[in-house]
Amino acid sequence: MATVPDILLTAFPDIRLQDQSSTKRLRFIQKLGQDGDGGQEALAYIAQHDEDIRVRGRAIEFLCQLPTLELLGAKSGPLQEAFNHQYYRVLAGSFSSSATEAERLTTIKPLGTAALKQIALLAKCKAAGSQALSALEESTDLADLSLFAASVHVRKNAALKLTDRAVIKELLGKVKDKDKTVHKVLEKLLNVAVEPSAAPAKKQAGKQVKPGKEEKGEAAPQAKSAKTTKTADRVSHKIKNPEQELDKLTAELKKLSPKNTSKLYLLKASISKLDSLSDLEVKTLKAKIDALQQELKEILDKNLNYQEQLKANTLVLLETLKQALEDGQSHDALPAWDKIQGNISNTQGKLRATLQKQANTYKARLNELRDWKSFAATKKKKELITHMQHLLDSKMHAGDKSKRIGDLHQKWKSLGRSNQNEELWRKFKTISDQAYEPCKVYFKQRKQEMAINLQKRREICTKLEGDLADIVKEDINISSLNKLLSQSEKDWKKYAPVEQSKIKTLQKRYYGVINQLRHLRRDSLKQNSKGKQELINQARELAKLEDNKKAMDDAKRLQQEWKKLGPTSYKEDKKHWNDFRTACDKVFEKRTQQTAKLQESIKSAEKKLEDILKALENILAMEDEEFRAARKDFSSLVQEFAASLDPRIKKQRSRWLDRFNGVKGKVEQRLKSLPDKKQLKLKNALLTKANFCSALEAKLLSSKTAKKFSEIRTQFDKAAWEHLEASGNIVFEKAMEERIQRVATAESLQSLQVIVEESEKKLRELCIELEIRANIESPKEDQSHRMQIQLDQLKNGFGQSKPNREDDAKYAFDAELECLCLGPITADSEKQLTDRISQAIKKLL
Repeated sequence: MATVPDILLTAFPDIRLQDQSSTKRLRFIQKLGQDGDGGQEALAYIAQHDEDIRVRGRAIEFLCQLPTLELLGAKSGPLQEAFNHQYYRVLAGSFSSSATEAERLTTIKPLGTAALKQIALLAKCKAAGSQALSALEESTDLADLSLFAASVHVRKNAALKLTDRAVIKELLGKVKDKDKTVHKVLEKLLNVAVEPSAAPAKKQAGKQVKPGKEEKGEAAPQAKSAKTTKTADRVSHKIKNPEQELDKLTAELKKLSPKNTSKLYLLKASISKLDSLSDLEVKTLKAKIDALQQELKEILDKNLNYQEQLKANTLVLLETLKQALEDGQSHDALPAWDKIQGNISNTQGKLRATLQKQANTYKARLNELRDWKSFAATKKKKELITHMQHLLDSKMHAGDKSKRIGDLHQKWKSLGRSNQNEELWRKFKTISDQAYEPCKVYFKQRKQEMAINLQKRREICTKLEGDLADIVKEDINISSLNKLLSQSEKDWKKYAPVEQSKIKTLQKRYYGVINQLRHLRRDSLKQNSKGKQELINQARELAKLEDNKKAMDDAKRLQQEWKKLGPTSYKEDKKHWNDFRTACDKVFEKRTQQTAKLQESIKSAEKKLEDILKALENILAMEDEEFRAARKDFSSLVQEFAASLDPRIKKQRSRWLDRFNGVKGKVEQRLKSLPDKKQLKLKNALLTKANFCSALEAKLLSSKTAKKFSEIRTQFDKAAWEHLEASGNIVFEKAMEERIQRVATAESLQSLQVIVEESEKKLRELCIELEIRANIESPKEDQSHRMQIQLDQLKNGFGQSKPNREDDAKYAFDAELECLCLGPITADSEKQLTDRISQAIKKLL
């Protein structure tokens, strides 16, 4: 018994195959299969290592040792299924081997369902087929075996195991006229399901049937029925009208040629039967029958020559078949076999038997080749199913998908029958139908779209024909005509595709109208070109006139006439316009010089106005003291702007006035909002006291020890504070007094820090309120505090009117004074908050 070839063999196993071409190795494989264990080892090595996959596949076909096939089938590779298929063939008895029947049956028993099904399909041995079939119970598997098993024993027993009535009915239709044995079994299975309803019929008839005579009583009617049927058949074959039958045979003979062997001999038998009737029946037809037989004899003589030709052709085909079988070429062998059988079926008698006997010598080998082809087709069909599944899942365009589906169906047809043929076809067809669903929708929509496009194109033609009829040749608008042609072309392309059977007539109609419109446009362009050339000549004459005013008036008139003329071709239009413009420019050249001087003067005036506006904007950006002192400068700039506004400035006049009035209004408003002398006195007094407080607070906050803090506090000069000028405002004086008292009475640096935090909190609230009033965004860290203040203001200010600019100015001034009264505050916080407060106050003012 052979072991694993990879272990035993490290070099090419047969010197006869070394350095031979793949074709020669392919032909020599069969001889190796007859060399016993040594040949099997060589075949196993070749099946794994040969560089030509055809040689490897051919070697597998002759492997017959079960252990070797089992080991090789367990390895993954491109020919793994081939090893398994050969393994199933040996187990099924389809390929002779050294394994006994008992060994094969023992090996078959533990195999899986898929392997058992393949063995049952291939089985040529009843025992192997029965062993594999005994473990199969699935209706689908049994149905496939009933249809495709090689052994009639397996097909019959698989049909007997079926219990599903629907499957039985479906199979009954498929095996009709193909497998009489299975057909009878399936009919019996269906009849068994009906029998119980027939038993009560005897009771209803009121007859007493004795035991033992019931079967006899049933058999008698059946025998009688069979006898009646035979009699009826003989009666039905009796020729009732010989003359009519003769006419029928004559007509049939005229349709036949010497190549219709079977029909000719059947016709010969029918004529002989007609000739064998009694003289009474054919005495008037004898001459016609003899003539018909003579005509048939001549055709049969030609048919004998034809059969000799078929014999010669068949012998050539048998040689082709033999060579193809030796080379393992199924694509040559199977067509040759079909042609041979076709030739044999068209022969008769001994020749037919002789040729069939010669052909049958290759039948077993051909069946093996068919098995291998079915096996290969199975693999390829599975690949086609995978491709079809990819098409189902793909987002491909429906038109392309339809073509791909058609290609896959053509490939499927070219593969022919395979193992699991019906199962694979059902799966392939199901996925194919699902994949084609979007294509159905697409083609339906496309058909509807084509019908709509056809109607739209007809409407385009109708519209163009109407427009053509409405056009007056003497007054053609080239621009409108160009738009019409352009839009028609776009619409024509837009409404595509259209059915090819209807497009030619419609295109002829469309382009007929289009060409007429293009001819009209060409004639109109020529006429316009002639008119423009005349205007150019007139404009050139105007340049020679001494009266420049009259020349300019005439030039303007010519320009108006030019506008009324339609366009010419692009190239001519550009040249005509350049010539006409050059002629007119000469007329307007003097006026152009005057216009240039005017433009220069206007630019100078505009530059002066720009300088005045910038000066006004600079005044607006000054601080309060400088701004107060610039009041006279403001008045001077206003007067200067009014004097500089040149009346020749027309287009930009409103823009300059708008800018000037905007800046002027802002300056005047700010002048109105400046504090008066009383307010300045109040602010200066509070500022002096705020600076006094800030100096003391800074010293206390900078002290590092309690002792130092106490020394600074005792140095507070109360007399100096009291001698400071009073502001005259009781509220702010009280707030300032509270500030100095809090600082002067602070017992420690810690207590002063608490006062600092409270003051900073108040100043921050005041800052946020100013930002809310000025509609300025607060920093992110103050957003929540701002929201709370806004909610409080909404509650307190509900129903109040919106403040005006005077109210905002007063609120800003009071807030500024209130800021002076708040302290102590750290330097960093004070700078940050006062900057925000100053920005808000400027916005309010």
